[in-house]
Amino acid sequence: MAHGGGGAWHSNQNEIQPELSVLLSPVVLSNVSKETLEDIIFKENLAFHETRNGYQIDGTFEHVVSAFNMILMKKRVVPLYFEQCKQIPRLCHSVVLYMKYVEEGKWNTIEKTCNVTLKLSPSSGKNEASLDIYPHDSSSQVLEAEEEFTRAYWALIDKSIKNVEIELSSSNDVSLKSVYLQIEKRHPKVLLVEDVSKITLIGCEQEVKNAEFMFTELMKGKGSSRNSGMQQNEKVPANDKDEQCETCAICLQGYTDKMQLDKCKHSFCKACINEAFKVKKTCPICNIAYGIVRGTQPHGTMNFTFKKDEHLPGFDRSGIIEIAYNIPSAIQGNDHPHPGCPFIGTRRTAYLPLNKEGRHVLDLLKKAFDQKLIFTVGMSRTTGADNTVTWNDIHHKTQKYGGPQCFGYPDPDYLNRVQEELKAKGIY
Repeated sequence: MAHGGGGAWHSNQNEIQPELSVLLSPVVLSNVSKETLEDIIFKENLAFHETRNGYQIDGTFEHVVSAFNMILMKKRVVPLYFEQCKQIPRLCHSVVLYMKYVEEGKWNTIEKTCNVTLKLSPSSGKNEASLDIYPHDSSSQVLEAEEEFTRAYWALIDKSIKNVEIELSSSNDVSLKSVYLQIEKRHPKVLLVEDVSKITLIGCEQEVKNAEFMFTELMKGKGSSRNSGMQQNEKVPANDKDEQCETCAICLQGYTDKMQLDKCKHSFCKACINEAFKVKKTCPICNIAYGIVRGTQPHGTMNFTFKKDEHLPGFDRSGIIEIAYNIPSAIQGNDHPHPGCPFIGTRRTAYLPLNKEGRHVLDLLKKAFDQKLIFTVGMSRTTGADNTVTWNDIHHKTQKYGGPQCFGYPDPDYLNRVQEELKAKGIY
């Protein structure tokens, strides 16, 4: 039930509370006194015990993450779980690959400014990896490299980088190299990782979905380029601009029964856009929604409370809207990745300023929750665990303090950004 002045959305399923265990090594706890640590643990009502390798803390996902963020604020850095000074383990392999090959400027900057070499090593766990930081000489700044890498990594986690695997058929006679080149040209922010029997597309959710749709069409032969018969190193002739503009962004051919979308004015072949809308009712180019978009969020509850006596950094004259989400563990349905398999639920708390704009965002989030758009079931980008409830690209402030790097305030542009994310899903 909601508390004073709040509201609620309910589920009839039994609530199951997930647990999380984290080992805090001496590197993480450096510059944090034992008294401070125990105060934080007591405040978050966590179980803990001291081991040879540091402190192990156990509790709910929300409270463990909250305690970890408070420790990071005491250190004034944002590290991950360190087992040794020069290694960052338990990273999401797909996210680090995306950083290295798509946003390589950040990767190269860290290596150059800190005088180190970053080496990525896949781990035995599914989609897990570790990062080794090798100093070049005595002037190398290993700890600074750890910090800079971690900030960049969590910024990508906040963007919800996703990966989609596509099985390859040996019977298909379409040139894979031609397909890859066309996808890379149309979707430069999507990383293609080729294997013997499959390819993996890595990037932001909508970009990946658009690239996946394009790949499927090209492999069917529907999207073959007018220049696909050229030799590999033969250049496309420089046609006039009008001809280049008269190309459907989905099939990459000239328009057949051209159809212009009424909101964003982007044009496609009528058959192409109708097929795309069967997957998701948004423009494949700008992501503006057409019609009511419904997600795959499992049943759960959304409660909110108004706290007029508390304040968020940057909103000193406003109270706090505290939102509590609860998605109980259950069985995946037909619209989830593994129907019939169990998934791990979650409890999340988020915060908005109690002012006119904050109330407006709350109304939009309630609408998004009703349309099952806040959460989805898939792989966690923070832990690498599969079959779990994750955010669905509508970012929330899950901490009151710490700034953007800790998913907290102050963050002056957050309310504008989240409204744009909601608008992209047809919520406005």
